[in-house]
Amino acid sequence: MALIACWECESKISSTVSNCPHCGAASQSVTPPTTTAAVPNEVALQMEKIAKIQVAKQKFLEQIKSERQSDPHEKFYHSTEHKEKEHLVIRWQHFIVDEHEKDKQITTTVNKSRGVTTRGQTYVKDVNVQQHTTYYDYLDVKDEEQRVHKFRLIDLDLAKIKSGQLISLGWLVHQRSETPPVDLFKSGIDLGQTWENEIQPSLIVMHDDKERSSEYTYQVMVPKKFHDLIHSSSIRWWHLAWIAGVGLGFMADRAETGFTIAGIGAAISLGVFFYRQSKGAVMLKAFDQWYKQSAIDMNNKGKQLIQKVNASYSL
Repeated sequence: MALIACWECESKISSTVSNCPHCGAASQSVTPPTTTAAVPNEVALQMEKIAKIQVAKQKFLEQIKSERQSDPHEKFYHSTEHKEKEHLVIRWQHFIVDEHEKDKQITTTVNKSRGVTTRGQTYVKDVNVQQHTTYYDYLDVKDEEQRVHKFRLIDLDLAKIKSGQLISLGWLVHQRSETPPVDLFKSGIDLGQTWENEIQPSLIVMHDDKERSSEYTYQVMVPKKFHDLIHSSSIRWWHLAWIAGVGLGFMADRAETGFTIAGIGAAISLGVFFYRQSKGAVMLKAFDQWYKQSAIDMNNKGKQLIQKVNASYSL
């Protein structure tokens, strides 16, 4: 302890006191208390964790972008199992959700049926009013380069996707040919809904969503929506079996014989139709399983990568 002179009244005071006992002036030898409170350790740790999560998400996008397509699927376009085949693959892109908005539009249709009186005058006989509701899902997402992409999906009834969610969007790509395409990913045609002249994704895979149940790992456009586009059980020329019978019968002026031949031909045509429908059902079931498995596979790949990235940032 030492004695110093008070800067205000010049009285001798101890160097350890905070104020002069004579005049009350604050001692300059004591460091004044800071006016800004220190940030609590808990807040600093939380801010650091948030920053790590953001960096980890960015690293996830940079690494998963190499997962560009699913395993291919090949099946016969016609149930005859020859000539053209349908070649399919899922094309993947990966994003962070910026915003998910839901909207709907109600369309009212009025149909009037008219009647005529005995005097020939028309009148409104009945009015039928129908309402149709269209549901919209708008997705704004960012890729690994922070570019914004906008999508719109109709009547899929998607569960709400939170901002910041890591997702993979999938497009169904197909090509019909007798031999497998050299590069289906580039030469194929996308299938799905269209918005602003762009094909919209048909699969949404969520990654590491711990706030929801495991059933919410993916959302998809139901595969049956694509059945008519990717498969045909048409019997084509087999229709001639009964058409020719009718034609020949009338040309020979023997209608009874013609109808008999037509009946036999129709039975053959129906038999071929149901046979191909049966075989087609097996093919479409295989497509449905492949379609669903593609989403599950992408979800599993995302889980593995998320664990690896999180471990490197101790999350």
